[in-house]
Amino acid sequence: MLRSHPHEGHVGGLVAVLQNFPVGLVLDSGFVRPAPSYPRFLRLLEEKPVLDRLGRRGQLLDLEGG
Repeated sequence: MLRSHPHEGHVGGLVAVLQNFPVGLVLDSGFVRPAPSYPRFLRLLEEKPVLDRLGRRGQLLDLEGG
């Protein structure tokens, strides 16, 4: 999962994805501007076995055929 920026229209949808689907990795942009659902997003990251990483410009990510 990629969290591009913390606007409600994006983070709110990510909360629903975390609640309903297995997610192995969350790649975060690092932009901070909390939306109303952002605290719930962070709690779900703590509750589930998800790797949470900060993405970097130019970074390559191996999706293992996905």
